[in-house]
Amino acid sequence: MLQRLHTPPLPGKKSMTPAFKPKSPALFPPSAVIMSEKELGQKWDHCLADSAIKFGTGLGLGIVFSVVFFKRRTWPIVFGTGLGLGMAYSNCQNDLRSHYVLHSKVAKEQ
Repeated sequence: MLQRLHTPPLPGKKSMTPAFKPKSPALFPPSAVIMSEKELGQKWDHCLADSAIKFGTGLGLGIVFSVVFFKRRTWPIVFGTGLGLGMAYSNCQNDLRSHYVLHSKVAKEQ
Protein backbone atom coordinates (compact mmCIF):
# COMPACT_ATOMS: atom_id res chain seq x y z
CA MET A 1 0.00 0.00 0.00
CA LEU A 2 1.21 3.47 -0.71
CA GLN A 3 1.41 6.31 1.73
CA ARG A 4 -0.38 9.46 0.71
CA LEU A 5 1.44 12.22 -1.09
CA HIS A 6 2.62 15.14 0.98
CA THR A 7 2.34 18.80 0.16
CA PRO A 8 5.39 20.56 -1.24
CA PRO A 9 7.69 22.05 1.40
CA LEU A 10 7.71 25.72 2.20
CA PRO A 11 10.41 27.81 0.51
CA GLY A 12 13.71 27.42 2.32
CA LYS A 13 12.70 24.16 4.12
CA LYS A 14 13.73 20.64 3.13
CA SER A 15 11.25 17.82 2.75
CA MET A 16 11.85 14.95 5.16
CA THR A 17 9.68 12.34 3.41
CA PRO A 18 9.66 11.35 -0.24
CA ALA A 19 6.47 11.76 -2.27
CA PHE A 20 6.27 8.03 -3.10
CA LYS A 21 7.29 5.50 -0.50
CA PRO A 22 6.18 1.84 -0.74
CA LYS A 23 5.58 0.18 2.61
CA SER A 24 6.95 -3.18 1.47
CA PRO A 25 9.68 -3.72 -1.12
CA ALA A 26 8.25 -7.11 -2.10
CA LEU A 27 5.31 -7.47 -4.47
CA PHE A 28 3.55 -9.81 -2.04
CA PRO A 29 3.78 -9.45 1.72
CA PRO A 30 5.68 -12.27 3.46
CA SER A 31 2.45 -13.56 5.01
CA ALA A 32 0.86 -14.14 1.59
CA VAL A 33 0.76 -17.77 0.57
CA ILE A 34 0.42 -18.58 -3.11
CA MET A 35 -1.46 -21.82 -3.70
CA SER A 36 -0.76 -24.14 -6.58
CA GLU A 37 -2.87 -24.14 -9.71
CA LYS A 38 -4.05 -27.68 -8.98
CA GLU A 39 -5.26 -26.77 -5.50
CA LEU A 40 -7.00 -23.66 -6.81
CA GLY A 41 -8.69 -25.73 -9.51
CA GLN A 42 -9.91 -28.24 -6.94
CA LYS A 43 -11.31 -25.46 -4.80
CA TRP A 44 -13.13 -23.95 -7.81
CA ASP A 45 -14.54 -27.37 -8.72
CA HIS A 46 -15.76 -27.81 -5.17
CA CYS A 47 -17.32 -24.32 -5.23
CA LEU A 48 -19.15 -24.94 -8.50
CA ALA A 49 -20.47 -28.31 -7.33
CA ASP A 50 -21.57 -26.81 -4.00
CA SER A 51 -23.24 -23.90 -5.82
CA ALA A 52 -25.17 -26.24 -8.11
CA ILE A 53 -26.40 -28.33 -5.17
CA LYS A 54 -27.44 -25.32 -3.10
CA PHE A 55 -29.07 -23.61 -6.11
CA GLY A 56 -31.07 -26.75 -6.93
CA THR A 57 -32.10 -27.31 -3.32
CA GLY A 58 -33.20 -23.69 -2.89
CA LEU A 59 -35.11 -23.79 -6.16
CA GLY A 60 -36.81 -27.08 -5.24
CA LEU A 61 -37.79 -25.94 -1.76
CA GLY A 62 -39.02 -22.65 -3.19
CA ILE A 63 -41.25 -24.46 -5.68
CA VAL A 64 -42.63 -26.78 -2.98
CA PHE A 65 -43.38 -23.90 -0.62
CA SER A 66 -44.87 -21.88 -3.47
CA VAL A 67 -47.25 -24.65 -4.48
CA VAL A 68 -48.17 -25.94 -1.02
CA PHE A 69 -48.32 -22.82 1.15
CA PHE A 70 -48.36 -19.63 -0.93
CA LYS A 71 -50.92 -20.20 -3.72
CA ARG A 72 -48.33 -20.45 -6.50
CA ARG A 73 -46.67 -17.11 -5.95
CA THR A 74 -43.19 -16.57 -7.36
CA TRP A 75 -41.48 -14.93 -4.40
CA PRO A 76 -40.82 -18.19 -2.47
CA ILE A 77 -39.00 -19.56 -5.53
CA VAL A 78 -36.87 -16.44 -5.84
CA PHE A 79 -36.25 -16.35 -2.09
CA GLY A 80 -35.19 -20.02 -1.94
CA THR A 81 -32.93 -19.68 -4.96
CA GLY A 82 -31.31 -16.53 -3.57
CA LEU A 83 -30.83 -18.17 -0.20
CA GLY A 84 -29.10 -21.15 -1.82
CA LEU A 85 -26.85 -18.97 -3.97
CA GLY A 86 -25.99 -16.77 -0.99
CA MET A 87 -24.94 -19.76 1.08
CA ALA A 88 -22.90 -21.13 -1.82
CA TYR A 89 -21.19 -17.76 -2.32
CA SER A 90 -20.33 -17.56 1.37
CA ASN A 91 -18.92 -21.10 1.37
CA CYS A 92 -16.84 -20.42 -1.75
CA GLN A 93 -15.47 -17.22 -0.28
CA ASN A 94 -14.50 -19.06 2.88
CA ASP A 95 -12.88 -21.94 0.97
CA LEU A 96 -10.89 -19.70 -1.33
CA ARG A 97 -9.61 -17.54 1.51
CA SER A 98 -8.42 -20.47 3.61
CA HIS A 99 -4.95 -21.45 2.50
CA TYR A 100 -4.28 -24.89 3.83
CA VAL A 101 -7.08 -26.58 5.72
CA LEU A 102 -6.79 -30.24 6.54
CA HIS A 103 -10.04 -31.90 5.46
CA SER A 104 -9.67 -35.15 7.33
CA LYS A 105 -11.62 -37.04 9.94
CA VAL A 106 -8.47 -38.63 11.34
CA ALA A 107 -6.74 -36.49 13.96
CA LYS A 108 -3.07 -36.75 14.82
CA GLU A 109 -2.31 -38.84 17.87
CA GLN A 110 -0.22 -37.04 20.45
